[in-house]
Amino acid sequence: MGDDRLVAMCAWASTDKWQDGRTCPLEDIVRLIRNMMKGRHASPFGHPHMTLYMEAPIPIWTQILRHRSWASFSLFSLRYSLASALSRYIPDKFTRRVGSRMSYKREPLSKLHNLFGRWVFRFSYGVTTWAYMLLIKAGFSEEQSRFLLPEGTMTRGFGTVSLRNALNFLVLRDDPHAQQEVQDIALAIRKIMEVLWPITMQAWQECNRPQI
Repeated sequence: MGDDRLVAMCAWASTDKWQDGRTCPLEDIVRLIRNMMKGRHASPFGHPHMTLYMEAPIPIWTQILRHRSWASFSLFSLRYSLASALSRYIPDKFTRRVGSRMSYKREPLSKLHNLFGRWVFRFSYGVTTWAYMLLIKAGFSEEQSRFLLPEGTMTRGFGTVSLRNALNFLVLRDDPHAQQEVQDIALAIRKIMEVLWPITMQAWQECNRPQI
């Protein structure tokens, strides 16, 4: 864990002042963190950590897992538990992609498209869930039966990340170009960080959200 004061104490670790960091005025901490953020002095921000509980569809977990800067993950396992304990993801609003693969934007579809999309999702989920449970009841193992499940299956677990790496995660994922579902996760993480490290987050915003 650790708060903004821990960041300051770690920054002062090369001097005797780190001990004063426990009781020094808040103004000193604000000044130090702002200067570190401006100068991209990253290492002190790597000491505080947070552990988050998250629920997301499997493809969104895959995007989060790609960020190897996260310290550790502990996820719900379909090897030992039935998928019936999990829900299935259906987008609130469906979109279409316009533009090239590397440079595109998303445009909303019509209400009719949204109704049709939800129906198709529910139908597909119903078929695959029925097939999965059919195998389970016939005695097949959970770890093999799970391959029938769609990517939209929700899963849950814990992720631990440092303050520094969480900031770098936000640079990429709390961004209009990121997929909406992972943006939602990043936004929720940012709100938690603003409570845990208000001084650092304000300095980061003032410096135009740098990667450090």
